Amino acid sequence: MTQKERMSLIREGNKLFNDRDIQLAQKYFLKADYQSGLLRVADYYFYDKQLPLNALPLYMKCGAKSKIEEIHQRMAFALEKILGDSKDDETQDGNDIELSEIDKKMTSQSTDNQVEKSIIQTLGETKASDQPDPLNNT
Repeated sequence: MTQKERMSLIREGNKLFNDRDIQLAQKYFLKADYQSGLLRVADYYFYDKQLPLNALPLYMKCGAKSKIEEIHQRMAFALEKILGDSKDDETQDGNDIELSEIDKKMTSQSTDNQVEKSIIQTLGETKASDQPDPLNNT
């Protein structure tokens, strides 16, 4: 892809984002590998729509460690609430795992391939826009 093509994709993605066509803007930003645009899309999902699992793969793609850590902490907190407070002296079958260990494992198992598969899966699950897909070169 030439620099001119990339800049065109970024401009169109920005226009779509500002027009609130977030899903199509995300496709443009991914095609252009535009980190700043992807961060804005991830922030939109995380803060505006409160969909952290949609935001997580985008943050991972951009290497936004603080955002990834924030989502992991929220997931660990939710898991702790679901399982109940394990601050009792009793442990069940010796499976007393600290949540920080879970966070470490989740972070260490993340690879670029997993991130891209997650993004592709997320895009496949979202509804198609009424506009033709400009990224399809056919």
